[in-house]
Amino acid sequence: LAQGFLDLPANRLDPTPATLQAIFDNSLIVLYRLLFILYAESRSLLPVPANRLYTESYSLDALKRRIVRELTQGQPAAASMTTFWQQLRQLWQVIDQGNPDLAVPAYNGGLFKAKIGAFLAQYQVGDLHLRQAIDLLARAPDPQGQRAFVDYRDLEIRHLGSIYEGLLEYHLRVAAAPLAVRVEKGREVYEAVDASQT
Repeated sequence: LAQGFLDLPANRLDPTPATLQAIFDNSLIVLYRLLFILYAESRSLLPVPANRLYTESYSLDALKRRIVRELTQGQPAAASMTTFWQQLRQLWQVIDQGNPDLAVPAYNGGLFKAKIGAFLAQYQVGDLHLRQAIDLLARAPDPQGQRAFVDYRDLEIRHLGSIYEGLLEYHLRVAAAPLAVRVEKGREVYEAVDASQT
């Protein structure tokens, strides 16, 4: 998500320390919005599948399934397009304000309020990065090694708190050279890649 904010040319964001902090903070907001929606839709707190219009046109469930179809079919996504972002903005607005036609009451928490998402109203993440982020949240390897949808129904608030606390230990930095991910002792490690190897 953070890289997506930086890579979208229309954002014109320079990686200054203040900008990186704003990107980090708002990436966490997006992450928590996505986790909340995945949880709420899996528990039918949002009307999946009860309201057909919501399910087919607004839901994160429909978006994640579309993303899987695109990935399975090898369809490219453009870093400069923001189709998925616009769909998420509509969904966030529905959750924040409610919509009786979609059977969605207004959410009374602050997570979806426009005032905490002012950065998110001005800046966007392109489809390439947003598609990858949503897929990484929506699917995980099953016992056979295939990627399968994660069931968020049993997620608890304490899990979200643990995730949040763990993420706060990270900081965004601009790499001096291109990086590649290598798995070492079950953990992902980033290491510089020689430009001649790419």
